[in-house]
Amino acid sequence: MPIDRARAALRLLALPLLFAVSTPGLPGAAPAGNRIFLTAGAPYGAPGARTTLAPVCGDTTWRDTLYLCFEPAEDESTFYGFSAVFYVYAQPGDTLGSFWSMGHGGVNNGGLTVSFGPDESFPQPQPWTTQGIGSALFDRTRESARFRFLYVMPLHHAGPVEAGRRYVLGRILLGARHPGLTGCEKPVCIEWHDATIQYRAGSKVVIENSPDRWLPRGTTGEACRHRIPAWRPK
Repeated sequence: MPIDRARAALRLLALPLLFAVSTPGLPGAAPAGNRIFLTAGAPYGAPGARTTLAPVCGDTTWRDTLYLCFEPAEDESTFYGFSAVFYVYAQPGDTLGSFWSMGHGGVNNGGLTVSFGPDESFPQPQPWTTQGIGSALFDRTRESARFRFLYVMPLHHAGPVEAGRRYVLGRILLGARHPGLTGCEKPVCIEWHDATIQYRAGSKVVIENSPDRWLPRGTTGEACRHRIPAWRPK
């Protein structure tokens, strides 16, 4: 995925997936203290950051803005990039509708876009020192959807990150490309399920079960934290 500086958000959904697969529990699992944060409106801890979303439907110009933040547990000299997995869950017994048909060929393809740094509009520190390359994939069932992506810089541009400092990794925009899509108003749970942070060659950490990974849309955080995920991979 070549990154075009002239575009504020990249439509990645038609691109092939290029992921280094990580297995939870094996070497590389994140030491305690590594955290990821998912908020709306602003990065976690910044003025205007929200931990819930209210659906805005009927306005094709509206976009929800989601911020992806990361806080490392240890100083690292060579941050290369990261990959991430997101899930969207309908409420038990419900379905997502056409609003969430955001993959290649879907009726709302382009309704989900993601941008990375370096970006001067990100209001907190970011680990990116130069434009990178990446890829993404969106797929779904009737009850749930999955968004996966990877973004990395050239190795010779890798820079340091500091323990305990919160970095903005990226920003997701979410909305309807066309009027009349079904399911926009339905309550869903958006979960940043995991992130794999890549450091110097052969060194990475896998972050799962971070307490701030949920972003309820039209429902409550309690409902999201205690529900049983509906996703069943193909």
